[in-house]
Amino acid sequence: MYNPFKKKKPKPDFNLHHKDIRHLVEEAFKVGGKTYYRFAEERMIPAGRYKYIYAFLKEVDLRMNLETLQNYVKDFENLLNGSGPKKIIQIGELWKTVLNLKSRLALTFEP
Repeated sequence: MYNPFKKKKPKPDFNLHHKDIRHLVEEAFKVGGKTYYRFAEERMIPAGRYKYIYAFLKEVDLRMNLETLQNYVKDFENLLNGSGPKKIIQIGELWKTVLNLKSRLALTFEP
């Protein structure tokens, strides 16, 4: 039965000292008195951390984040839907957007 006055036990922190992963973690290096850790085997990282790293690497690979990519898609939609009373597709502006996207993808660095 639910008792609102009963004190709940706090959930343990899920960090490098957690019993499920502490045997998988090792010290990487120390800088300025602060110790940094890493997983001894990269394939053993938790799924949530992997998904975060994967999303970051995807952004680096595309040379843009999700918001920038969504803005390009929105620009494509607006240009293809046309403007004015006759709903004319703006081919010239569409090509400018395509060239901007191509040049962004060709960058050798991540902006």
